[in-house]
Amino acid sequence: MQSTNPSVPFLFLTFAVFFYSEGYSQSHFHGKHISGSVGFEGYVWYEDREYEYEEGILKVPTEEERDNIAVEWNLPTVDPLDRFCTLSGTLRTKNSKGLLIPIYWQQMIAVHLAIKAGVQPDWTRGTDFRTAMGEVAMVQQDGTFEVILELNNCKPRLGELRELQAGISLPQQTVRRKGNLMIEYRSSAPVLDNSLTILQIPAPAEIPPILREIARVSHFPSDDAHAVHLIQVANSLRQLGKDEALKALEQYQELSMVEGYPRQTRILCALALSIFEPADPEMSMILLNGNFSGIAERALSQQGDVSTRREWPRFPIEIVDGMPWLYSSDYQDLLFDSYSKDHLKWFRQHCIIRETPLKPVKNPLEAVESMLKEPRFQQLDPNHRRESEKLLKRQAYSMVRDLFPPLPLDDVDEPEVESHWDNLFSIAKSSALYWSEDEQAYKLKSSIKP
Repeated sequence: MQSTNPSVPFLFLTFAVFFYSEGYSQSHFHGKHISGSVGFEGYVWYEDREYEYEEGILKVPTEEERDNIAVEWNLPTVDPLDRFCTLSGTLRTKNSKGLLIPIYWQQMIAVHLAIKAGVQPDWTRGTDFRTAMGEVAMVQQDGTFEVILELNNCKPRLGELRELQAGISLPQQTVRRKGNLMIEYRSSAPVLDNSLTILQIPAPAEIPPILREIARVSHFPSDDAHAVHLIQVANSLRQLGKDEALKALEQYQELSMVEGYPRQTRILCALALSIFEPADPEMSMILLNGNFSGIAERALSQQGDVSTRREWPRFPIEIVDGMPWLYSSDYQDLLFDSYSKDHLKWFRQHCIIRETPLKPVKNPLEAVESMLKEPRFQQLDPNHRRESEKLLKRQAYSMVRDLFPPLPLDDVDEPEVESHWDNLFSIAKSSALYWSEDEQAYKLKSSIKP
């Protein structure tokens, strides 16, 4: 479940990401799917579905049946990269003798998992992005269910056992015209007391440290995976040499061939474009994206002719002032929705690894101001130029966010970078931001004045 707001791809909806597969729902649900909608209302997510009603299989549980529902949870599992967690269990209800048995009807539920370990948030009034991640599931006729949740916003992160609160909520189910069953989810629905538990999310299997580093930046660009992190990982890969760096990228690609991971593999392209150079200086790596199609044609004013390819050799990633920048908010169309080994083979055949590590030579806010004045940037399509300006400014701020006083938050809890840009720029200049090669991070030569 993803927002269609064009400014959101940078944010990646870091509070939570919900994977909605209409095909999955239909194949496991006894009833023809008629219509549905998904979306967000503030911090609350919703999903509505309408099905043809089948008596005896689809039903609206009574209040007593709802009150008697309990959950028998299975042990959670995580994938080797610690990006996705599978939660499963059995929904049970009391029979006439008071014994718990699997429910005997198909029931839609929403499964919720806390995003912070060691706390037990109050979910009597439901959940939202600030406290939980969630996913819709169909409970089968034997009472079993399974969901896959993304752990991007889970704290603590990689390599640690996490004890997180979990529970389920039930949708509003009503029989509508022509006997159709309308199922309405709101994450604000109260979580059932009988379902609440603390689950131990296991630490993932041991894998090479470099693969953990790649996984850490798989949501680039975001506050938790910005260009500083990308530089750190890119420089680690560069130190391995061309063959070992490509081997690491190929290993990550193999491990990420599971449900939900195609979007995660885009980081492979961002990293490859950051550490490799074409062996032939006349060759543009933008050719990797086929015949310069889609968003590249719309974004770049000259429709992909030779001169434009030279001006944007890595579009939508560009290395400016020693830093990798994402120019296109529609980069998912450019960084290969399904990243194949063929792309990595291309880098192996046609590229050499950078001779020097990535090293920022300016503070990121000054770098953005310079980029915005470049002739090639001014030649971008006006709509794309406006979106790219917002994207670049947010990336710059993310790189030094921990060094600056906190900014006011907008209506989706993101810092109001654009409206405070001039002040941020002045602070960055007066405080003498510099790049520490030893720590691979930005530091301050002088304290920031309040």
